Amino acid sequence: MEKENKTILKHTLLCGGIGILTLISLKLFKKVFDTWKKNHKNKKEENGPQKYKIIEKTYLTKGTTHPVVKFKLATQDETKNLGIDIGDHIKIYNDDKSIFRPYTPITHIDTKGYFEVVFKIYNKVNDKPAGKLSQFLKTKNVGDHLLIAVPMKGHKIRKSTKNVTLVAGGTGITPCYQALLHWLEDSENKQGRITLLYANSTEEDIILKKYLDELQDTYKDQLKIVYLVSRPSGNWKGIKGRINKELINRFIPSLEKEPSQQVGICGPAPFVKSVRSILQERGMKRKTHFFVY
Repeated sequence: MEKENKTILKHTLLCGGIGILTLISLKLFKKVFDTWKKNHKNKKEENGPQKYKIIEKTYLTKGTTHPVVKFKLATQDETKNLGIDIGDHIKIYNDDKSIFRPYTPITHIDTKGYFEVVFKIYNKVNDKPAGKLSQFLKTKNVGDHLLIAVPMKGHKIRKSTKNVTLVAGGTGITPCYQALLHWLEDSENKQGRITLLYANSTEEDIILKKYLDELQDTYKDQLKIVYLVSRPSGNWKGIKGRINKELINRFIPSLEKEPSQQVGICGPAPFVKSVRSILQERGMKRKTHFFVY
């Protein structure tokens, strides 16, 4: 009987010890987790949206269903650039931070004192609702501030790539334009070739055409720009229609001819899905041969 009682006492003490250790461990874990959570929250707040002042507002297109606007905003230190890398995005919020959208500045990443952002104002058309953030942005004017967080990491064209194609739809041109700027100025790419396939519904929808045409004139031997319009006017002299398999095959070389080529895609989700599907049918793999901004 005495031996049995000792055994019971031994097991009781053992279980009690395990219980105490478990309780201590749980309390220690909670303390460590609470500390991490607090530090993580503070870090998140430090890197959260900051106010940037609008110093210019320009309508790139007016009188269309969805006008295009360019904001020029001052950096927080006029002696410094925005602090983003090639292909990075920024987040622009509404005032209560309940809505945000990603945008790619069209200015060179080394530009000091300011940066420029282009956006389309999506107005309500029939059963299609208006764009929530763009409706907010169109009310902003010179002197107002926008809440912006930087940066959101994007994609870069590989340094070694000498044959590049960028496929853009609508406002998807902005990261492609930034990529063009930096690829063309890189002396290592002088023997390379970059092609832009840019699709829009109408001629009026072509964003940054003036800037793109200037690049084309400057870099005639390296750059080829192909504009496509699906609902052209009678005066349109470019390609009519949408991005399809025939056009992809026409302007993007096969992997057999250019195994190290790279393709970048940006535009509305259905547009990206369609282009991605065509590329995959040709044996191209995401990350290896193409990427989506």
